Amino acid sequence: MSRRPVVHVLANANLSVIRTPLSGYRSPVALAEIVDEDGQPRRCYLKPCPLGNRALLGEIIRWLWCHTMDVRAPEGAWVVLADPQRLQRHWPTHSWGSELVPCWVTQELDAPAPESRRLALTPDRAAELLRWPAWWRMLAIDLFLENADAHIRNMILLDDDSWATIDGSECFGGSDWTSATLGKRPIIHKLAHQLRLYDHRFRPQETAITNIQSALTGISVTLYALKDPVLHWATGLTDTKEAAALYAHLAARTHLENTPWHQPINPSIGLPGKSTHSTPLAADAPGSSPR
Repeated sequence: MSRRPVVHVLANANLSVIRTPLSGYRSPVALAEIVDEDGQPRRCYLKPCPLGNRALLGEIIRWLWCHTMDVRAPEGAWVVLADPQRLQRHWPTHSWGSELVPCWVTQELDAPAPESRRLALTPDRAAELLRWPAWWRMLAIDLFLENADAHIRNMILLDDDSWATIDGSECFGGSDWTSATLGKRPIIHKLAHQLRLYDHRFRPQETAITNIQSALTGISVTLYALKDPVLHWATGLTDTKEAAALYAHLAARTHLENTPWHQPINPSIGLPGKSTHSTPLAADAPGSSPR
């Protein structure tokens, strides 16, 4: 398990520049430059996530899980509170309101170009993914978090021919989830299906279940390690009741109970200490203010 990850909140003043928005994405996305909490410049991808859209919470939780379980994802991640007028200039057809808009910002990966995200899943690519040491851990994370939008375009082929993963915006069955919908939207993992890890009845292959159950030991440990930041962010971005329901839902599915991926095991799980984290939607960069 890697060092404990932290998502910092930065003020609009820390957003140095928004570059030309990228095309081909369902949500607004642009290259951007920020100054991080230590005063260091960073080249990043920026995705606005207006309040009320639970995509931001999914992004944060999946990023935390990936880093805690040593699945390669963007090295740094932040929530930047952007001036809506700045967003309006780049995305004039959207309505951004008058309040600061939280944006999911992730550090640029060492990939050849943004177009590297547009990979076709050829047989060779499929074989490479299945050989990737973190594949089964990443799949376990996605199944556990009910990622409804896991596909090849969210896998990044890096300069060193290894892989990284992005995008948790559709976790928990979709960005419009509520406590009433948790666990009630059956998810077929798109990329696992393309890799033929399901049979013709959409049942997981036995070897795939065995590999997933092995990886789920890390899920259980991570659930305890990330309890504080998960509840903290979920409370800040939803409310206390929804946050408690989300954590209880996660705690009840650490072995993917009530899913086709479940088979009984009895792992011995330790209890790591508490993690450190930032306060949701309060800028924490030295000398800066969200307004």
